[in-house]
Amino acid sequence: MVRITFIAVLFLITLTCSQKIEAQQIKSKKQNVVSKLVTTAEGKTYIEVDGKPFLYNSVQAWLPADGNYELFMRKTHDVGYNIFTLWFPWRSIEPQKGKMDWSVLDKVIKQAEKFNMRLDIVWGGSNFCGGLDKRFAPDFILNDSSFFVKDENGSVEEVKKYDMGMCHVANYSNKKLLEIESTTIRAMMNYLYKRDTSHRVVIFQIENEPNLMEWSLQDKKVILNYINALGKVIKTSPYSIVTRVNLASKNYEPLIDSLEYIDCHGLDIYTEELDVLHSTVKFKTKMPHIAENAAYENSSTLIAEALANGGFYNIYRLDFDKIWNKPGIYGDDWIYLHQTFDIQLFNRALYKISVQVAESSAKNMICFNTATKMPASDYSEIKELNGFKIGFQSLNSWQDQGVGFVLNYKGDYYLIADNKCTFYFPVDVKAETGSFNDQGKWMATSTKSITKVNDGRFELKYNFYECIRIYK
Repeated sequence: MVRITFIAVLFLITLTCSQKIEAQQIKSKKQNVVSKLVTTAEGKTYIEVDGKPFLYNSVQAWLPADGNYELFMRKTHDVGYNIFTLWFPWRSIEPQKGKMDWSVLDKVIKQAEKFNMRLDIVWGGSNFCGGLDKRFAPDFILNDSSFFVKDENGSVEEVKKYDMGMCHVANYSNKKLLEIESTTIRAMMNYLYKRDTSHRVVIFQIENEPNLMEWSLQDKKVILNYINALGKVIKTSPYSIVTRVNLASKNYEPLIDSLEYIDCHGLDIYTEELDVLHSTVKFKTKMPHIAENAAYENSSTLIAEALANGGFYNIYRLDFDKIWNKPGIYGDDWIYLHQTFDIQLFNRALYKISVQVAESSAKNMICFNTATKMPASDYSEIKELNGFKIGFQSLNSWQDQGVGFVLNYKGDYYLIADNKCTFYFPVDVKAETGSFNDQGKWMATSTKSITKVNDGRFELKYNFYECIRIYK
């Protein structure tokens, strides 16, 4: 009897300890915040990844049809990006209800690790441009009419999608649909917690342009509450990351800013006009950003202006868009275009100061040669940034229409451009090239010579990919 009692007590102690350990593990999982939004005392909001400011300047693409994820990641890396926005269809990870397939996610993370790339996932779920899309929603959803919006006679409602014809619309007040989609996303986040130990995935866009079809025959509050519920799954998961929404419009939606589990939302402006860009990134919302804009020829101008005005930027898309027959950053068969070179030159210089740009307010940044849609070849102008005068001059040839960008950070000035150009000053300065390391320390690589010219100004020549520090 004593032996039996001892074994029973030992079992209860072991069980209690096991439950405590499990509870601690669950608690620790909930505290694993991979990325979040941070707002500075000056009001600048940016993304923080693993406790460090992270620059959201990205390019996106769908999953490659041939499964060549290495090619897509390499092409993204080649044009200077360290974050890739990648479409993830619901059907690709749950082809059959309750049966998860993580092979695609594994491959993407593996390539992101290879190229030291972060990932911004676009979830292609129950709402793609206001309706269910056969390329994204799984068949077990598409074939179940209980999930669809119906008219007063019980007939299934449809919307006409630009490239997919007539599509059904999901009923976002359907609790069963929400439960199923939430379960899938929860499984995905739990899997990332176990698999993505180097934290490649840092942002999750929930659905895509839910407002495109006039909020899909339903009250937008119903749709946004559904999206917020999906956001809660991500924000309360063991792998908590930034959540965002994109809108097909040039106007933010105030209701989204009130959602508890959606960190921010951006606009798909699709224009090369600077006034639209400025009104978008200067708007008072959680984290102003261009969620999608085509890879126009003046993309380096648009990126520089978005960043200098306190916003962030995303290009759609990386590769040639065969659906709409439009080039991305690259042309068909990955040929280099005018914008390919400009973006590559600007990005590779930008990422030498990316952390500093991410956390800096607009008052500490300026651009040159961005007053017109395309930069001028005969441009020369002096601007003042925080009491210091800086000049910028393009090289006066059609192929050297440079865009300049200057950051004032902790008393020093950092100069980059998307082409060869000349920076000049009314006084003598000291200059060196270099970059900030992962610990936030400036690492100089070489000194830059300053030349005094006849009109009394002091010039330095800027070469491809350089980041130049100006100090006294």
